[in-house]
Amino acid sequence: MDYGLVIRVTEKTDEHQNDNQGPPIAGAVVSGTLEPATTDSDGNATLEVVRVTVAAPGFASYVDQPYHRPSLQGPVAVSLRRA
Repeated sequence: MDYGLVIRVTEKTDEHQNDNQGPPIAGAVVSGTLEPATTDSDGNATLEVVRVTVAAPGFASYVDQPYHRPSLQGPVAVSLRRA
């Protein structure tokens, strides 16, 4: 079972402008940073924002896009357009 945040990277094409259903891009490099959160009175902290950067040869990069409360249950979809 996978408990990590999944980033699904696809190609943005004229046919797939808004649905993130273009062909998958293999070999894309994904990086992310979590914005810090402070613990509450019970000692719990909720990480609410992850910033995602995606780069792939031959594609325009997707740089530092924030996702608020990303779910570990479903993938974050990123579409890149050919450069």
